[in-house]
Amino acid sequence: MPTMKRTIQRGLGSLSPTVWRQIADSVNKLVSEYHESFTAQQPQRFLARITNATKITGIARWKYGFEEVLRNPDTSGMATALFSPRTGGITSDLQSLATYKATNLLEAGNTSTLWYGVAVQGSQGIQLVSNDAFNVLPVPVNAVVEMTVVRSRGGNAFAYFSAPNPIDGDCG
Repeated sequence: MPTMKRTIQRGLGSLSPTVWRQIADSVNKLVSEYHESFTAQQPQRFLARITNATKITGIARWKYGFEEVLRNPDTSGMATALFSPRTGGITSDLQSLATYKATNLLEAGNTSTLWYGVAVQGSQGIQLVSNDAFNVLPVPVNAVVEMTVVRSRGGNAFAYFSAPNPIDGDCG
């Protein structure tokens, strides 16, 4: 990151070396803060395993816990787990993410009466109107998704991903 030269040998009128140093320090601080603010806005993308889902009352939407994972080397096909937690990786337990957890973008348009444009009912907004024996479920625990984390200008971190919700039920 470029910085302004902090010292000069001689001044020019009221622009003394001391005044120049104060100006340079102020400019460098602003440039540094802008740079940090700009880089904080860049999204971070990584693979994450869903660790839990907490229902948001009255709507087919959940808050999701997650942990960053890495792909294991493929040594013998499916004999070992494909993904392992990344040591020191990003999780929904980080202070800046703990309040918000992760949001499934495919659930963003859900209301208390609609899920993906399909009519739902019930106190939790997850029962299909067309067949009340079927319910919308959260993205399953252990599902691996591509997670994106961004920071708002206010400094809050938000995580989001896109994955379809399963439907469970009984034809009776």
